[in-house]
Amino acid sequence: VRNSFRSFLVPDYISLEALITTIDRKQAIHIHKKYVTDYYFTYEPQRTNFVDLQTSFDSVTPTEEEGTNYWEMYYGMLSKFTFVFRNNNCLWIDSLTDFPDSEIKYQICCYGDYEKAQVRRNEHHILTMEHTIAQGDPYCSRVIHDTRGDWHLKHPRKEFWDAMDDHFLQEERR
Repeated sequence: VRNSFRSFLVPDYISLEALITTIDRKQAIHIHKKYVTDYYFTYEPQRTNFVDLQTSFDSVTPTEEEGTNYWEMYYGMLSKFTFVFRNNNCLWIDSLTDFPDSEIKYQICCYGDYEKAQVRRNEHHILTMEHTIAQGDPYCSRVIHDTRGDWHLKHPRKEFWDAMDDHFLQEERR
C-alpha cells in the first residue's frame, strides 16, 4: 500500500517543493491550490449526488462483511446536516515519513479533500478540518456540513475529537 501511495505522492511533493524553491513559497502554494481546485472541478466530475449526509454516512461506514480497512477512522452523525469523522492514521502521510516539510505534505495529501467534499459528494457539502496528522496532530478532525441545514460551519472543539472513540461510532450506527 505504501509504495502505491508513494508512486503519486513523491512526484507531487517534489513538484511543489521545486516550485517553492523557484518562486515565493506563498505564491507557489497558491498556484498549487488553484491547480488542485481546477483539477477536481474540471477533470473529476464524479459527483455521486448523495441526497443527504445520512446516505453518505451509510456508504462509508464499513459492514462486517467488508472486512479490514487500512484506515482507522471513527464516523458519526451529529445531526441530519453534520457528518463527522476522525482519522486516527493517514496512509498518505505515513508513506512520506522521509520527507521533512509538513506544509508540503498537507498541501498534497489534505488540500484536495476540501474540493472532493463537493465534487464527489454534493455541491451543498463543505468540509472543515482543524486538526491534521500532516500538521503534527494525532488525528484528522473532519466535518462535512450540508449547507442546506448547517450553514454556520461550526467545527466541534478539540475536546470532542479527543473523546471520540469506538463507542461513539457504535452509538451513531444505530
